[in-house]
Amino acid sequence: MQGHLSVTCCHVRAFSVQHSLTAELDDWQSLTNADGGAIRFNLTSGRPTNVTFPVVPTARFIRILPLAWTNQYYRVRFEVFGCQVQDGNVRLVNGTDAWSGRVEIYQHDTASWGAVCGKDWGINDANTVCRQLDLGAAIQANTASEYGRGDLPIMMSRVACEGTESRLADCPFVSTKYQQCESSNVAGVVCKSKLNTVRLVGGLNDFSGRVEIFRDDTWGTICDRNWDIRDAGVVCRQLGFPSAVEAKSGAHYGEGSGQVHMEGVACTGSEEELDDCPSLSWTASTCSHSRDAGVICSVETSGSEENNPE
Repeated sequence: MQGHLSVTCCHVRAFSVQHSLTAELDDWQSLTNADGGAIRFNLTSGRPTNVTFPVVPTARFIRILPLAWTNQYYRVRFEVFGCQVQDGNVRLVNGTDAWSGRVEIYQHDTASWGAVCGKDWGINDANTVCRQLDLGAAIQANTASEYGRGDLPIMMSRVACEGTESRLADCPFVSTKYQQCESSNVAGVVCKSKLNTVRLVGGLNDFSGRVEIFRDDTWGTICDRNWDIRDAGVVCRQLGFPSAVEAKSGAHYGEGSGQVHMEGVACTGSEEELDDCPSLSWTASTCSHSRDAGVICSVETSGSEENNPE
């Protein structure tokens, strides 16, 4: 808390604090002591002063309410330091790897973890969980306690995510206070590993662009050395397209940034993923981004193929 540059003029001498999670008119609460009375903080000058709240509120919004000040007016500058709570965090439990398991969510009010009912649980809900955990897209939405029932209470039922939410807690759901869940009906997910995931960037549509692969926690490009239609075909199939129309070279879709993750790719064409293809992977690439590889994938529509006319 800080007042005017002059330590004797124009500063707040006393203030109280209100906090809220929503900023709605009826949601503001005063910071109170153990007896329920509003806490009054006193200042002796306008110098920068650290004030510690004796009670730590859970809030997204803070109000500073001056109660007394010097002179006819005052000046205030303040900073609030806090910490993030786990509310809404999710985790996967009892899975076969880090990308699968029973979905559990943390509720701050009860300071505990709980499970999610599998009733109406679908791929959109699973995708939201995988996105929140910064994993790849959901492969499977489990509804029959495949990863065990656990001994935690059910906190969410009939979750109805649209699939675009960043957190499971942002999705509509029914509280189990009003609707019970069968013990054999607990939700789980299987997410795709983000490692070695590929994407197309810079194209005019979603089936063409510069090839980028996720490795070492970063997206990087592919050098066009020996890049051909067989390599492009593996990329396209990995992305869900039937085949490749053309393998592009010379940064046709613009130069990328970051590392060049692969060079000298030599797919036979039968591989399921680009990472299964041989490449010059023991040494760092000598390619610049002026040689970033790209692809044009084929698209099936109503039994026929429509290809990008580039």
